[in-house]
Amino acid sequence: MVKISIIAPIYGVEKYICKFARSLFVQDYPHIEFIFVNDGTKDRSIEILEDVIERKYSHLRNQIKIVHKANGGLPAARVTGLEHVTGDYVYHVDSDDWVERDSITKIAAKIEETNADVIYFNHVKDYPPKSKYKRERVY
Repeated sequence: MVKISIIAPIYGVEKYICKFARSLFVQDYPHIEFIFVNDGTKDRSIEILEDVIERKYSHLRNQIKIVHKANGGLPAARVTGLEHVTGDYVYHVDSDDWVERDSITKIAAKIEETNADVIYFNHVKDYPPKSKYKRERVY
């Protein structure tokens, strides 16, 4: 089975971090590495993340890395995350999003089925009071 490394830059997302982290930690695929990159956030995002991990997901501690760096912006945070990857594939995700429970299982199944270098998929843009389904082009 392939190991998926999820990289999530963290900056100014204390409003979203609980829902986001929980959506990652309940994934039903077992071979995941979680890499959170603290991009010098000034709010309580990391403190909240640590609390979520400690209270409910401490059993995943050996799969979780929290990397701290000075603020350098989203691209720099993603590069920092890449420096800590040990997985076979990398999934970049934004920390103000959330991920469906079986997303990583579906991604891993497609990787195993196709031996693809890159996987892309549709997503929903959810901006209450409306949501928009975004269909990716066929490449």
